[in-house]
Amino acid sequence: TRALDSTAVFTVFPGGVFRVAMGSPSCAAVEGRVLCWRATADSATRRVTIDTIPGLEGSIRSLSSSDKGTIRYGCAVDSVGLKCWGDDIGGRLGRPAAGDFRDLPAAPVTGLEQGVTEVSVAGSHACALREGRVHCWGENWHGELGNDATSPTAGVPAVDLPERAAHVAVGEGYS
Repeated sequence: TRALDSTAVFTVFPGGVFRVAMGSPSCAAVEGRVLCWRATADSATRRVTIDTIPGLEGSIRSLSSSDKGTIRYGCAVDSVGLKCWGDDIGGRLGRPAAGDFRDLPAAPVTGLEQGVTEVSVAGSHACALREGRVHCWGENWHGELGNDATSPTAGVPAVDLPERAAHVAVGEGYS
């Protein structure tokens, strides 16, 4: 960490950054671990908090993070499979008995424990790619889960697409 002037501070990660996900938190796969950072401020202090995300194993193949107001979460595909962490508001982490839980550790997404190659998250939902099929979960107020509905869906169902998918990307209110 180094101060540029009285208001700016930055941290340099040494080499070995393999993936970066921008959001709040922003995250990076650095030398076999995932580090996430976010800025916090009050009337007197601005600071950047950097946390190591426990529970991820081996190489990180895909990484995505997002926030929606005060709800922050992320997902990664590690050597074992897909795992998500953070705030599980509206089923964003894809866990059974979803509820309003904060700061949950990285854990597998039920139904997508293995075979996922890519993940993308946005403010209110997430999608993952497994064997050419896209699976989406979380809130669904704009039909972003691709299931012809506008309400949350239990589990992580596959989206009915006309062809196999090569990649997946999501944004706020769309996939």
